Amino acid sequence: MKQPGRIALWIFSMVMLAVVILQAGRYSFVQDNSGENFGPSGTSAFVQLLRNAGYNVKFDKSFAPDTHDLLVVPVSPHNISEFEQFIDRSNAKTRVLALIIQSESSDSKAPAATLVRSGSETVVGTIEPCSVKPDDWAKPVLKDAETVDILDQQTASTPIVQVTSKNGLSVIVLRDATMATNRHIEKAGNANVLMGMVAMLGGPKANVRFVNRFAAGDVDLSLLAKMGAPFQAAWNQLLILVLVIFATLSIRFGLAPEDRARQRGGRELVDGLAWMTRRKKNARWALRAVFERTLAELERRHRVSREQIIQRPDYYLAPEDATNLKYIEAATLEDIDEKDAIKYAKQLKRLV
Repeated sequence: MKQPGRIALWIFSMVMLAVVILQAGRYSFVQDNSGENFGPSGTSAFVQLLRNAGYNVKFDKSFAPDTHDLLVVPVSPHNISEFEQFIDRSNAKTRVLALIIQSESSDSKAPAATLVRSGSETVVGTIEPCSVKPDDWAKPVLKDAETVDILDQQTASTPIVQVTSKNGLSVIVLRDATMATNRHIEKAGNANVLMGMVAMLGGPKANVRFVNRFAAGDVDLSLLAKMGAPFQAAWNQLLILVLVIFATLSIRFGLAPEDRARQRGGRELVDGLAWMTRRKKNARWALRAVFERTLAELERRHRVSREQIIQRPDYYLAPEDATNLKYIEAATLEDIDEKDAIKYAKQLKRLV
């Protein structure tokens, strides 16, 4: 049978495995473009790049970020409509860099694109990947606003970056900012183009608020999240109960406490043997009772029958102890006085 401590460890391990399975919610291969995601689809490398360049970057999950700072907003395609409503509610003089990050599969083959300034042939840099189409600009981010193209593809007239202004509100929109993700930011001139957009809006030492509220899209929820808040609360209470039980019972984990064998002293043995001798008026009978208890203990200790111990005690005891055991067995078959019985009983006690 396994020891109680190992049983407790197995039970606790199974509980922790259930926690991982039920609580797991987001995975790096699911699109989560937040600056706090270090997976391939995250933008944490861009955040670190801004900090290394001297920008003071803070994460903001509120519904009303500080409009005095430059807002960098990674946007999943699933959240574009919510982002547009956020822009419509923003105050004047707010500066926003919107990184609309397209959904991509792990085998995406989007090509690279050389960027030029709109209306000129001045090359700004090369970004990779780039999959902007004219239809992507059909719906403006900011309604009834003045829009100007900033960067175009060198081989096509489709703009890559636009700036939209309305009542002092300025929004630079990158229609395909997949280059800003951790998977692609080190490719081509992606980092330089992104830093140029930040410098255009905020200058070299602006305070940057990284708004992650629109970054996660098409994320697989955990099983408990799909079941609803009541099931999540019940699961959390169950975890607390399990931890309390485990901490309270420790390694015993609900098993009955073992009875420890009493260590009887020589005086107690002498008194007990004398009491049995006076009761039966036979010292041999009292010694035989001690002898049988000794055999039972040896039987339990060596996991063999007492007949085997009696027949070959030298297999299980030291030579001197084996000789004493055989001699004491013979003494239990004869009439002996109380003094000799106590002496033999003490020798038996030393065997166990």
